[in-house]
Amino acid sequence: MKNVTDYQFNEFLEDVIKKLSIQQDDLLDILYLKSLILDICGKALVLMINEKSRLGKLSGPTPESRYLFFEERYSGSGKAYEELIAKYPAIYQDLQVQVSAYTDLVKQIKGDFYRDRQLLLKRGMIRDEEEKLLFLTIKGDFHNGKAVVELTTNLSKLIYKPKTVKNDLFFYKFLGYLKLLGKTNDSDSSVLNFYPLKILDQGSYGWVDFLEQSAVSSQEEVRRYYQRVGYLLSIAYVINLTDIHFENVVCQGEYPNIVDLETLFSVSMFEMTPKNEASDAIQSKVSHSVYATGMLPVLGNENQFGGDTSGILGGSFTREERVIVNPFRDDIQFKKEIVHQRFNGHIPFIIRNNQKEYCDPYCYVNDIDDGFSFGYKLMLTNKEDLKSFVESESASVFTRILLRNTMEYSALIQAAKSPVYAGKRKMIFEKIRTFDKGLAPAVIDAEINQLDALSIPFFMCQFDSENVTDLKQQFVCKLPISPFKQFLKKFESCHLDDLAQQIKWINFSIESQEKLFKDGQDFSQYHVSTGAFTDLDNGIKMLVEIIETNACIGEGDHSINWMNLGVSANDQIVFESLENDIYKGLSGIGTALLEYYEFAPNQNTRERLKLIYLSVKKEFIKKLYENSTADYSFYNGLLGELAFLQEYEKIFQLSELNASIYLKDIVRKAIKRPSELNDVLAGEAGMIIYLSGLADKTSYVKEIRQLGKRLLNSLNLGQKIASYAHGNSGLMTALVCVYQLSNDQQFLNSFLALWENERALKIARGWKDYRKQKNDYSAYWCHGATGQALARMMWLSMDNQDKFLKEQQRIQLIDELNELIDIVLWEGMTENNFCLCHGIAGNIMIANFYQVNFEKENKVLQAKIAKNTYSICKYGLTEGWICGLGSEFYSYGMMTGISGILYALIRYKKGKSDLGILLPSMI
Repeated sequence: MKNVTDYQFNEFLEDVIKKLSIQQDDLLDILYLKSLILDICGKALVLMINEKSRLGKLSGPTPESRYLFFEERYSGSGKAYEELIAKYPAIYQDLQVQVSAYTDLVKQIKGDFYRDRQLLLKRGMIRDEEEKLLFLTIKGDFHNGKAVVELTTNLSKLIYKPKTVKNDLFFYKFLGYLKLLGKTNDSDSSVLNFYPLKILDQGSYGWVDFLEQSAVSSQEEVRRYYQRVGYLLSIAYVINLTDIHFENVVCQGEYPNIVDLETLFSVSMFEMTPKNEASDAIQSKVSHSVYATGMLPVLGNENQFGGDTSGILGGSFTREERVIVNPFRDDIQFKKEIVHQRFNGHIPFIIRNNQKEYCDPYCYVNDIDDGFSFGYKLMLTNKEDLKSFVESESASVFTRILLRNTMEYSALIQAAKSPVYAGKRKMIFEKIRTFDKGLAPAVIDAEINQLDALSIPFFMCQFDSENVTDLKQQFVCKLPISPFKQFLKKFESCHLDDLAQQIKWINFSIESQEKLFKDGQDFSQYHVSTGAFTDLDNGIKMLVEIIETNACIGEGDHSINWMNLGVSANDQIVFESLENDIYKGLSGIGTALLEYYEFAPNQNTRERLKLIYLSVKKEFIKKLYENSTADYSFYNGLLGELAFLQEYEKIFQLSELNASIYLKDIVRKAIKRPSELNDVLAGEAGMIIYLSGLADKTSYVKEIRQLGKRLLNSLNLGQKIASYAHGNSGLMTALVCVYQLSNDQQFLNSFLALWENERALKIARGWKDYRKQKNDYSAYWCHGATGQALARMMWLSMDNQDKFLKEQQRIQLIDELNELIDIVLWEGMTENNFCLCHGIAGNIMIANFYQVNFEKENKVLQAKIAKNTYSICKYGLTEGWICGLGSEFYSYGMMTGISGILYALIRYKKGKSDLGILLPSMI
């Protein structure tokens, strides 16, 4: 074993290796072994050296010399090891188990290799019968003490898998059978060729060719590579092969290769209880699409990572990594850092001028489509033959059942390794019971049993069985359907219409990364152009048609929903069914359609509105009285849902809701359990502004004051956020509303303090957007000039009534409003988004309100607003409504989607200049 002297706590590591009596073997990787020991014991060692330093037990004038003293006196002498055993017996047990697992695995592989050497030679997987093992490299996670290992001999490389490789054998046999079927066609069948991977199955383990990324030699080979990518995607889609992320795809010249086939014929371990038929249909559509393979960079609303992990485009993402701060010092610490990583072993490249030139998948979408279409039609044409083949050849195939992503498990295991929790591991692992996945208690027990051994949980099921087992073949639970029956069900649903739909999903997924939040076909940046009044009419009609046509309706339960395009916290595109809220849910869509229906009553809109009303109402009372964690805010919660229900009943002259009682109950519950945020978007501020704008607001003076006091108690008077939805301007507006009703000076004082704090963000033009690194401003309702202008118009209007501002304060307020409106009218009309929250539709509404209420006779300003309104309509009609992606995938929500654009346009058409939903208000 090679000696390494510059390893952190190296004296301790050397001592452990001696104490554990690790048998000398040239195949043991000393670097891996020391990393393993440090991973297990490192946190305890840091606590130990830090404590001794604080107690003055380490001699030396510098942190470095005191570290060396610790190594000599405690590590090298064995005292640190003895102290670790005494203080942390659980960590000591981990050390024994993990090191033993590694050394046993090395011994096992060594014996298997030399025993199988002749067979490997016959298969062409090694070159000489006398080949010697040189070293072993662990690849991936340990499961039940086993791991995938890369072997290097004096002549060859190959992969050892500690489980049967019958899945690999089946998959390549399946490819061979398809190739045989495909060659009977007259079309070009080069896409059917695949890299002849060599495989040797030995029952409980197996050997597979080592694949190393290699270059393509021409553009024609690049095209064939991506055609084969599409072809493999079609196969993965049909046979439910999942988890094909970038690490599981290797580019071997013009051949893409999938190297992990454990999730062949995937099936879910559980069935989620559907919220309603419409939502269930949407989630099913997404979860059974090509996206389920993992090869494409679009996710459903689960399994989100810190970037794109897909098998076609992926490899660029961020993750948390534990790093050492102050190494080789007595003040050493472990710290988590966000690490940005990029991998491209799955991307083909050409060598030019001795440099790798990677071939971007964006440029080969048509080739991917062609390969997918070819494979799909080939399987469709030979459906019965393939079903028979699968049934006859798959007896030994198993599928791995994925419950959670590995990162969730890894986070729990890392926490369990901490000395703080070393004796409380059950408590840590019990946390997964709170991660609601709809799993049975017995399944979670099985997860915890494996986690307790610091092993990533692994579950599997035979192809024709419903019984799920762990790696020790212990029964865990029954599946709702066997992998084989799930495959048949999927295959039977394949038809040419589905092929066309999946092609759309593929194109959208690959192309969407470059045109996020834009809808339309390859259009340029938005620019103001000359539209016409007819564009406004046609734009409204088009938006209504998009919304109504794309509604998903549950025929049995009369539910309604939309497949909405959103963005996750990790900037990944997400398809999701909608909740019931105003901000981006059903109540917001309903509010926009109510505005339209008032203007143009028609049966189709009326039917959609009734379904929205019934869907929202059905859940509203249940959430209000049965859900202790319900959101009560206007934009995101029950207050907004109630506002929509009331508006619907007013327009259709119904009286089914006792709205005043529900409203008071919402406020009472909100006061009893305050929200995490206090802002306009999600907290008390938005509730106060809405209640203060009601025609019968005097009925709610008590509730408004209670919310006001709650807001005062939660205020951070040092906050400096130039924002209406999330910051000072919205909070200040709420405070003035309470002051106007209560005449309580403390609300006015807090308003003035926040106003003064916001001034600290003033820059040459506008107010600094705190989200930006440079001194720059924004022109959005949510952040920046648009929302700030809204707030100042409200303050001026309220000051006109109550005269709470001093003359100089009022002058300052008017100056600020003039500057903010100028930003809205110029920068705000050229944004590359049309939505209400952070786009031109919201800016048009604010500008229109300003013109009508502050410069009514300004015909030039009136014309400018009209021009910009017609311009976005013309652009939307010809190029696309900028807030979604693709030609049929949209963001439907009120604040971030096309419903909000419709809302702004129809109100403009009707001559309504009120702030409406931007305030918030339903007026």
